[in-house]
Amino acid sequence: VPAGRSTTIKLQSNWKNPGFIGRYAPESPEISESGLTATWNISRFGSDLPFIFSDSSRYQQSGIANQVKQSAFGVELVNPVDHYQKSTRAVKYAVLFIFLTFLAFLLFEIFNQLRLHPVQYLMVGFAMCMFYLLFVSLSEHIDFLLAYLVASASVILLVSAYCKKILQKNRHAYLMAAGLSLMFAYLYMLLVNQGYSLLFGSIGLFSILALVMYSTRNLNWYTLKFEKLPEWKTVD
Repeated sequence: VPAGRSTTIKLQSNWKNPGFIGRYAPESPEISESGLTATWNISRFGSDLPFIFSDSSRYQQSGIANQVKQSAFGVELVNPVDHYQKSTRAVKYAVLFIFLTFLAFLLFEIFNQLRLHPVQYLMVGFAMCMFYLLFVSLSEHIDFLLAYLVASASVILLVSAYCKKILQKNRHAYLMAAGLSLMFAYLYMLLVNQGYSLLFGSIGLFSILALVMYSTRNLNWYTLKFEKLPEWKTVD
C-alpha cells in the first residue's frame, strides 16, 4: 500500500508467470526465463492515503479501510497451465467432437446406403468418452504429450477396428481413422496454443461446416438421396 510521501518498491523473483494486481502497475517490468524484475514509483500526488493518514479525523474507520483496499497493489504467482487445466479444456470440446464423429457416421450411412443401429452409435460415443478418461488418468503419471498420444491412438484403433466391421469396407475404416487422427491433432493444437485457441477453433469449425455443406449440396434431406443436377443446354 503506497502510504508514504514517496513509495518505491523493487521486486525480483525467479517466478516466470507473474500477474500484476491492484491499482498501480509497475514501470516497464522485465519478465524472462530467469524470472521477474519490477519497480514501482508512486508519489503522494498519485495516492490519497498520505493525506488521509495525516488527517484521519475527517474519515471514518470504514472509509479509511476502503481507501486502503482500493490502493493496494502487488503481484500474484500465477500457476502455468498444468495437465489438469488442459484436461478440463479438452473435456469442454467433448460434446463437439462426439457430435462430429456421429456426423461422420451419418454421412457414411447416406453416401453408402447403409443402416447403422443406434446401439452402434452409442458404442462409438462411449469409445470417444473413454479418450478423456484415459487422457486424464495417464497424464497424472506420464508426460502430457505421451499421455495424449497413447489415449488418442487407443481410441482411434478401437473405433477404426469397429468401423471395419459395421461400415463393411476397409476403405471406410481407413477414412474414419484418418478423420479421427486429424480431429485429435486439431484438439491438441487448441490445448497447447492458449493465445490462439479461439482463432484456431473458429477457423476449424468454419472449415468443417464448409466441407459438410459442400459434400451434401446435392442431397435431398427429405428422401436422403442425392439428386442429379440438370445439365446445361446451349440455346441458339
